[in-house]
Amino acid sequence: MKGIIQAALRAHGWIVTTGFKTGVVQLVGEAIHDHKVTNPQSHITAIGCSKWGAAKHRASLISSKTSTNLNQDSTMGTLKIKKSEQDLEPNHTHFLLLDDGTYYGYDIGEYR
Repeated sequence: MKGIIQAALRAHGWIVTTGFKTGVVQLVGEAIHDHKVTNPQSHITAIGCSKWGAAKHRASLISSKTSTNLNQDSTMGTLKIKKSEQDLEPNHTHFLLLDDGTYYGYDIGEYR
């Protein structure tokens, strides 16, 4: 994964992924984190592009609260996590969440 980070830095490019904390994207996120720890002055732009309906804890993304503990956030009281919802990978700098009206599938093939 260091190669991806180095290529993005040399090209002053962006890393674009699905943005979900799973599989290769999780590994890319870990590589970004490791790079930030060892090179705090360096900046990598990582953009996650996914379906709004597949993101876990969607309500907390639009809430005005900044609670990091979802158990204490009253807006999450009735939220039920579905099997195919995914956590967003926290080392990305930006997310583009597209709303096509569907929920729970995180494959973005039809957006390409």
